[in-house]
Amino acid sequence: MKKWLLSFVLISFFVGVVSADEASVADGLSKVIPSVTKDQVSKTPIDGLYQVIVGARVVYVSDDGRYIIQGEMVDLVNRENMTEEALKLARKSELAKVDEKKMIIFPAKEQKHTITIFSDIDCGYCRKLHAKIDSYTDAGMTVRYLFFPRSGRNTESYFKAISVWCAKDRKQALTDAKLNNKVVN
Repeated sequence: MKKWLLSFVLISFFVGVVSADEASVADGLSKVIPSVTKDQVSKTPIDGLYQVIVGARVVYVSDDGRYIIQGEMVDLVNRENMTEEALKLARKSELAKVDEKKMIIFPAKEQKHTITIFSDIDCGYCRKLHAKIDSYTDAGMTVRYLFFPRSGRNTESYFKAISVWCAKDRKQALTDAKLNNKVVN
């Protein structure tokens, strides 16, 4: 339903548009979706087709506004999923907006890379990953944790995350919760 609604909204706006560039596509979309800016619109390698990032989705709009394409654009010559590449950049941009004070960070000895993990204290795979935290930081990876209790709010996992977050030593509390099944209240 959401896909259909997004397509309908975008198509209904663009009917009558003859020619477009990033600014006019963004301007047109902003009348229907106020949060769309020129920065979210870019040309594609296909003449007359623009890529628009709307939230966590990428859609493609023809320059005349007649067509909207939802799906993935793949460059077969370079074997590159262009839609996924656009989403990677969007994700990086959104993560950059998160204040590191909202994270639990295990810094690398000599930082080469940074990874951000959305973690659930009760997730078995998250626990396995955390059991190797020292090997990651020794290898030059700074590990940043954000909580994502899979079972949602007001659940046991959620309250464990809050206990860890409110602990005096968050890093130790996270390690204790993940590896020792011990949560400080």
